[in-house]
Amino acid sequence: MDSFLEDKWDAYVEHDPFPGEIVEENKQITELNSQLKSDPNNADLQNELARVQKSLAEHQQAEAKNEQDKQIVASDPNSWKKSLDDTVAQRDYLNKQLTDTQDQITNLTNN
Repeated sequence: MDSFLEDKWDAYVEHDPFPGEIVEENKQITELNSQLKSDPNNADLQNELARVQKSLAEHQQAEAKNEQDKQIVASDPNSWKKSLDDTVAQRDYLNKQLTDTQDQITNLTNN
């Protein structure tokens, strides 16, 4: 496996993608909930709260996926290589099928 991909993977699993965003969004949610207590019918606040909650959920999901990837790599450091090798093999197979089909079309067109 080429070292460029290994370096990219190492950087990915060591990177904590959303820690600051998650903290900030939790603060925003607390503030918006506080504001909504005094103005519960404010549609703008409700919409903003929904937007921030959705963003927080997406960031938490990405964070959970990152943690899952870290655990997989820790338990089997070569698992990502196997998956990548399988993907490359599938791509090569599909490229060969495409080339064969194009050759057949060319042969049929020429005959």
